[in-house]
Amino acid sequence: MAWLASFFLARFFLHLDAITLVFLMTGIEADEIRDIQAARAAIRMGDLETARRLILRQLQAQPDNPAALLLASYVTNDHRKRLVYVQRALQTDPEYQRAQERLTDLATPQPKRPTATAQGRRILRAIEIAVLIIAIIILLIFVLQSSMLGGVIGGIGCADGSTSHSTSRRGACSYHGGITK
Repeated sequence: MAWLASFFLARFFLHLDAITLVFLMTGIEADEIRDIQAARAAIRMGDLETARRLILRQLQAQPDNPAALLLASYVTNDHRKRLVYVQRALQTDPEYQRAQERLTDLATPQPKRPTATAQGRRILRAIEIAVLIIAIIILLIFVLQSSMLGGVIGGIGCADGSTSHSTSRRGACSYHGGITK
């Protein structure tokens, strides 16, 4: 009978992903797993406010959750708080590889990067649109000018309406009534 129970347990655990299995074995709830995964996704998408809210909710439920502590180090702007969160994660789980890597990253000085604000992104987008509109206007002027001058652009226009592809004006259109003015 014991083999039958282990068979059904094995079948049940095959349907769980590895993260869920680890969290079930450690006693962490499915909602907490979803909060951590949602916070990671929000960080990747740049939605730090949502990530911060999810992580704070997670830390209120479990103040010693190393994954939540590590994620908290990504959503705070204060360098000292980042270090504190990572150190707390390592105190909770000294073998936590990602926390060790994060601590190493935080210990090495990083050059300051300018951050784009929402207003700055809107200004850049407006500039891109203005440049695109100017390029379209220049193209339209070029096409209209070319069609109004009878194809003069791209060659030398002859008096009979044909175009000479001569590189010099001298002698061009000599059989076509001369060069148009």
